[in-house]
Amino acid sequence: MPPGTGPGASPPHDAPASPGSTVSPAPLLGWCAVLMAFSCFTTQAGLNIAFCVACIGLVHRICRHGLQELVGLPGADLPLGLYAFSFLLSSTAGIDPMRSFEYGTEFKRILIAYVVASSVRTTGEVIRLFGAVILGGLVNSALTFHQWAFVGTYARTNLTQTYEPFQLTQPFGLASSCNDLAGLLVQALGLAVAPALVVSLGPGRRAALGLIAATISLGILRTGSRSGLVGALLALFITVLWYRPRLVPWIAAALALIYPLIPGSLTSRHFQIFDAKVKSNTFRLRMCEVSVQMARDHQPLGIGRRNFEPLHDKIRRPDEELSPNAHNNYLNVMVEMGLLGVVSLIWFQCAVIRYLARQIGRADRSDLHRAALLGLFMAFVSFAIVGLFDFFWGFSMPVSLMWILVGTAYAVGEGNLLDGRAAAPASR
Repeated sequence: MPPGTGPGASPPHDAPASPGSTVSPAPLLGWCAVLMAFSCFTTQAGLNIAFCVACIGLVHRICRHGLQELVGLPGADLPLGLYAFSFLLSSTAGIDPMRSFEYGTEFKRILIAYVVASSVRTTGEVIRLFGAVILGGLVNSALTFHQWAFVGTYARTNLTQTYEPFQLTQPFGLASSCNDLAGLLVQALGLAVAPALVVSLGPGRRAALGLIAATISLGILRTGSRSGLVGALLALFITVLWYRPRLVPWIAAALALIYPLIPGSLTSRHFQIFDAKVKSNTFRLRMCEVSVQMARDHQPLGIGRRNFEPLHDKIRRPDEELSPNAHNNYLNVMVEMGLLGVVSLIWFQCAVIRYLARQIGRADRSDLHRAALLGLFMAFVSFAIVGLFDFFWGFSMPVSLMWILVGTAYAVGEGNLLDGRAAAPASR
């Protein structure tokens, strides 16, 4: 008799549970993943606590059942390994190694994806995680209309009208751009919009999804982040064009009819996107020039993470504003981590998008599994796009949410869910 098949033996790890079963081997880990997702919209402390508990629980489970409990990230493991190696190399050889290694959360963020992929094991946990992200997006979007927001480590902080046009005033007099909030909301929007493209819903549920999407969209508009708006729109059209191209003209027409009805206070910055005289535009163009020059001067290893600002302070013009980053994910990583760093980052993003596209193609067209994967696809694409216009890779909460959603994608795919209701077929 083969091992593990005798009376009373537990089912193998990869065997699907009985129909209707939603029992997870460690429900606490699934709830920790949900708490991590919601904490991205509330406090850094909650994110860290949930992450530590999930890590301890996962290590305990691996010690009991073996390394098969650890779910990998097929296609993304190699670029992530190269990215981690590039971080070590550039930080060691950079201009200030101590400053770079102080940014050790780089490894924690990567580990988040593996922890979440191994912790979320049932359809119910996936739904709860999606709900936590959407709820966080709704709460923050609604609170912007009362001039308050729960964002990052700022607790409950006042939104004040400024040139940006909003700044989030932190404790101790620090401030952070509302791009942080926009980076969170564009990902939440993807999870809210996708079910309407896949699952057959009644009018009431479609209306509810429409209201959720509208609220989060207004939250993005309230942040004043043009990069967030562009990322959300491009991700929406890319997703619909790839999945249901017939809907593209209808969505474009609907947006064309709705846009003139939006108050001018929410759209005033949109017409400045291509205006070379606007200060924020000229500054970003200048940062592109500076970043390219800094990258050329410090190849192939880069200057090390977190060293952009001190180096820019040394080389900037007397009348030039000091910038903490390149306002572009890819330029900033190339400056700080060299060619290997930026190549591994782009490779990783392409690998995740390819993985999601393949899994979506394998799922049933009306399946909840496909809806979840499509939402993750749109969320991840939007995050990759907004990185062209700002350094979202350096914003703690949005990038943490991105890693959580990457882990969720690999939990949903490859048949990793134990209840079998959302497991992808092995082949089709």
